[in-house]
Amino acid sequence: MKDVLPFAEHRMCARHIHANWKKKHFGVEFEDLFWVAAYCYYTAQFDRKMEELKTYSLDAYNDLKISVFFPWSRYDSYNFIVTLLAL
Repeated sequence: MKDVLPFAEHRMCARHIHANWKKKHFGVEFEDLFWVAAYCYYTAQFDRKMEELKTYSLDAYNDLKISVFFPWSRYDSYNFIVTLLAL
């Protein structure tokens, strides 16, 4: 794929991450915390929401933190677009 589209970005789907994550961490509170973080536009806002999740459940935070290494939230998309516009 890198040969055909060398500048293509691989992104994770938040819906699929949530589907796997909620198997272990289910309930309305977990779902709300996940989607609020996923819809954040700014890194600082995303980090605050992740800290809220961390205070609510350290285990859920650690399981979701693994997925943070791959872009899946809205702020990742926003940062990518701003970078392109700056070029």
